[in-house]
Amino acid sequence: MSSLEAFEIGNLLGAVQPLLSVLDHLERMQRDNEIEIGRIDDKRLTEYRAALHKILPGNQPELDGAGGGL
Repeated sequence: MSSLEAFEIGNLLGAVQPLLSVLDHLERMQRDNEIEIGRIDDKRLTEYRAALHKILPGNQPELDGAGGGL
């Protein structure tokens, strides 16, 4: 793997955690009735979360419990 590829992979992995946090925040806002999320958008958010979890490597203890939803 070239250093450029490693850099790009690192950037991708570094972006996953903040995106999972955003999804958690949206779910919290929905639960607190601050926003309404329709059925189609709710399904899309679930798909986004699943896709982000597929990107994560299998063993990252610093991310345990993060992005698991509420």
